Amino acid sequence: MMIKFEDKIKCIDSLIQKNRGRWRLSDICGFGFEDLAQTIRLHIYNKWAQWDQGRPFEYWCNKIIINQIKNTVRDRYSRDAPPCFSCPFDRGSDLCGYTKSGVKCDQCPSFCKWAKKKQNKFLLKTALSIDSENFKETQDFSDPMSSIRLESSVIKFHKFICQFLNPKMVNFYGLIYIENLKDEQVIERLKNINGKGITKRQLITIRKNLQIIAKKKISEFDPEE
Repeated sequence: MMIKFEDKIKCIDSLIQKNRGRWRLSDICGFGFEDLAQTIRLHIYNKWAQWDQGRPFEYWCNKIIINQIKNTVRDRYSRDAPPCFSCPFDRGSDLCGYTKSGVKCDQCPSFCKWAKKKQNKFLLKTALSIDSENFKETQDFSDPMSSIRLESSVIKFHKFICQFLNPKMVNFYGLIYIENLKDEQVIERLKNINGKGITKRQLITIRKNLQIIAKKKISEFDPEE
């Protein structure tokens, strides 16, 4: 008897959740983990006929999930990523074989154009999506993120945004975007700290308010200062 997609939906959802840690983008990009999960389910459904049901389902399904996450992360970042990633003069890190200074800067016309139009948008995506403390351990250097000094820029951005938040919101910001905790972990942490928890709905509202503030202030941020 052939196994249907519906028969494996619980297993699929379980495997998606197990790979949640691979998703490094936040909802600031307009595409959250739940959107990704739905996309993955649809992708698996469309490929269902390709699964050899004589072989283990988990291995086949998990491979699809991992590839979909990698592809989505790449696509979401690469839209606004620096041009250095595909440039023949790229020497890795912040080094450049084109500019007189030997580093990636506005001496390169392409980099200058990117810095004026896309750098802040790119930084906004990465700063609210990456746990800066563990950045070096989790970074894939084949990813376009490695083109600029993101670690220091991310830290500067976090400090910049916190200037516009009250102490309570700074605490929320740190838990969500610096420690990169899941909603359930944030709720549990707050409960352990002060004995007062918050609801999931309240946390969603707080997250949205933080995103609104970040989007309004990003144009004022200068990573070189």
